[in-house]
Amino acid sequence: MPSYVVTGAARGIGFGFLKKLSEDPNNTVFGLVRKLSTSTDAKELASKRPNVHILQADIVDDKALAAAAEEVAKVTGGSLDVLINNAGVQDLGYLNADIDGFPNFETLKKDLFATLEVNVYGVMITILTFIPLLKKSSIKKVVTLSSAMCDLDFINGTGMTTSVSYSISKGAVNVAMAKFAAKFKDDGIIFLSICPGLTSTGATSAESLTPEEWAVIKKQIACAQKLYPHFQQPHSVEYSIDKQLEVINSWTLDKSGGYVSHKGNKEWL
Repeated sequence: MPSYVVTGAARGIGFGFLKKLSEDPNNTVFGLVRKLSTSTDAKELASKRPNVHILQADIVDDKALAAAAEEVAKVTGGSLDVLINNAGVQDLGYLNADIDGFPNFETLKKDLFATLEVNVYGVMITILTFIPLLKKSSIKKVVTLSSAMCDLDFINGTGMTTSVSYSISKGAVNVAMAKFAAKFKDDGIIFLSICPGLTSTGATSAESLTPEEWAVIKKQIACAQKLYPHFQQPHSVEYSIDKQLEVINSWTLDKSGGYVSHKGNKEWL
């Protein structure tokens, strides 16, 4: 009975993982959400599927993470097979700001540090909290959702100048994942940074964004088409989840610490 912890499971890709993984009744799936009160879809899913457990834990709150790990251990007997670090932030207010486009240094500092706190520090302490449980598994996998936006060839090839703080944070968390892979290789824990591709979630959907925000996404698509002229629009959450799981399930210890797309290579779109 494989066990999974998915952070940021209230919506988007995180909720997609929650739904897909829990379709198999042999899986035990824990969804970590920042606020139970606003996680309506996740709670409804848990009410219908006994193999789904929803736990409140902000990934920058070490005490909440420790409490969540204790709850997971109670259900699984003290182990965890797969940790999926999906939770993250991207401030749409500065999505279109170039690296010199912030109104002042204080705004840049606030946006950069707030993004790093969640996307790097939060992921690191989540992993460290669940390492003792992962060590007791026979599967032992840690997956962190990254982005093409931190790939140097992608940036240089597309001329993508926006999503500054987000891109920097994803590059930093890739390094953290490689460090974890080196540290825990002898323990057999497998680490993977994976880009889900540009996916139709609340942060990238025309239906859920203002016209100004959608114009930013369209601009980024136009940049991406310099390298991927076939690319037209974000793909579905379901497609992304299926492709990611193919990569996750096939990822082995000899490739631990790697950073790839949902296609298992450096083809981002």
